[in-house]
Amino acid sequence: MRSATDQLKGGTRRPTGSLLTVVSLALAMLAAGAIGLLTRTSSTAKTITAARGPVSVPPVIDTGSLSQVIANLQARLRAVPTDWHSFGRLGQAYVQEARVTADPTYYPKAEGVLTRSLRLQPSGNFEALTGLAALSAARHEFAAALSWGQKAISINPYSAEAQAIVGDAEVELGRYQEAFGTFQRAVDLKPELSTYARVSYAWELQGNVQNAIRAMQLAVQSAGSASDAAWAANQLAELYWNSGRLDRAEAWYRDAIGRDPTFIPPHAGLAKVEVARGRLGPAVRDFGWVVNRYPAPEYVIALADALAVAGRSIEASRQYALVHAEEELFRASPPGWPPPRPSGVAGRASRWPTRSPGSSTRMPDSRTLSPTRTRRFGSGRGTPSSSSTGA
Repeated sequence: MRSATDQLKGGTRRPTGSLLTVVSLALAMLAAGAIGLLTRTSSTAKTITAARGPVSVPPVIDTGSLSQVIANLQARLRAVPTDWHSFGRLGQAYVQEARVTADPTYYPKAEGVLTRSLRLQPSGNFEALTGLAALSAARHEFAAALSWGQKAISINPYSAEAQAIVGDAEVELGRYQEAFGTFQRAVDLKPELSTYARVSYAWELQGNVQNAIRAMQLAVQSAGSASDAAWAANQLAELYWNSGRLDRAEAWYRDAIGRDPTFIPPHAGLAKVEVARGRLGPAVRDFGWVVNRYPAPEYVIALADALAVAGRSIEASRQYALVHAEEELFRASPPGWPPPRPSGVAGRASRWPTRSPGSSTRMPDSRTLSPTRTRRFGSGRGTPSSSSTGA
């Protein structure tokens, strides 16, 4: 069997049928480096179905207990203030904490400790370079993310995390063919949830939703925790929703909730399925549950739209007013805000009811790819849960 690199250079799209075989064999074969999930396609933009946005960087530190990681690193640096490795890892942890909590005050903290790490060790400082790449991506500074990520790869070309950051930046900059190759290298290096998710996204950008679904199924299978599996299941539900398969979408939203009931996006996913089925009462109830726990603009807009369709115009107006107030706060906030949008339905700032399931759109270029319509990935879930939002 040809290697992934050979397939990429050969320019032959893998038939969908062969990927059905891949589903049952991929975990074992990928561990041996035997296959690649991506193939090069024509550079011509293809019509795709409701493409999700580009992905975000996975964490490059253990996020089992992020607050404990931060506390331990801070204690280490109080004892050894010249430990540039720990400064780099602390910066990475701050970036991840900003993603999880949606608190932009962690960005300047991250920048400060990463810059200090680089001052202490200007040469070969992989931790600081990777952290600065992640920070730039989180701030939607994608040219800088690409530059920092490429410097990190020059030090450690075998880092799937650094490859993933570069691929994310390439997507945001409209460099799709380069991004597909980068994602292939990432999954070859480390077949896991975050790299399978990127492969899924790359297949979707190429217009092959079925292969995108297969890759996301591998992401679900490779999840290392219930919360990560819930995240991947929600992404799989989004793929089914975007292709108009409401029954499958609903089943996977429920699967995600069953794996982690505190994870908010699949609750919003179920609510939009209820709207599509005309069940406006349950939809309003469920969107209200979501907004009470995480009042992101996307969710507030969805609740307002559901109220408006249900004829509850006064209540809808109140929710729209809340969105306008949030937008004013965003404009008055410091650089780095708004933070990266959450995954799935929460990753779209546009009103989801204006695009019916199964509608198609052209693949966006660098001018139309909005960072507020992004799908965010990582081996640790950077999306809201009711427990992390004080509910």
